[in-house]
Amino acid sequence: MTRDACAGLFVACFGAGILALTWSYPSGNPSEIGPGLVMQAGGGAMLLLGLLQAGLARRRQSLSAAPDGRVPPAAQEARVPPAAQEARVPDAPLPAFRSWRPFVIPASMALFALLLQAGGLALTAAVATFTATYGLRSLTLRSRILCAIGLSAFVTLLFGYGLRIQMPIWPGLFMP
Repeated sequence: MTRDACAGLFVACFGAGILALTWSYPSGNPSEIGPGLVMQAGGGAMLLLGLLQAGLARRRQSLSAAPDGRVPPAAQEARVPPAAQEARVPDAPLPAFRSWRPFVIPASMALFALLLQAGGLALTAAVATFTATYGLRSLTLRSRILCAIGLSAFVTLLFGYGLRIQMPIWPGLFMP
């Protein structure tokens, strides 16, 4: 069994576990969402996508297999990218840690949690999004600012005004 198939089965099992744990929660309807709806939908999506990934990986493996069921070495080498082949070398030293980028997303999430009550949804979403964009090297400052403004506007309209979630929208001005 390939790594893709194993990963697909793992995701499917995780989704099935979420479904099993949240099955007794009331799901409500789209206008009055119950506590289980989002978790059940997420678990179901994970289950279906995991099974799809495992099935596609199994199909790819069977198409490239020889008549006796074994995958020829040439086909194995063709499917593995060169970087992954180098990573298979036993006892290879780990690359040196040179980047702070993996910590950008958790830092932006922490900023959002810490600033939400004082800064309001609009400002906090912009700050958190602007911080999160530093995880990508390819964005310019203009792109970062536009991304922060656009996502902040979307989040504010959806959660603040559309769904009327009870949280400050603007810094200390009013609640929705």
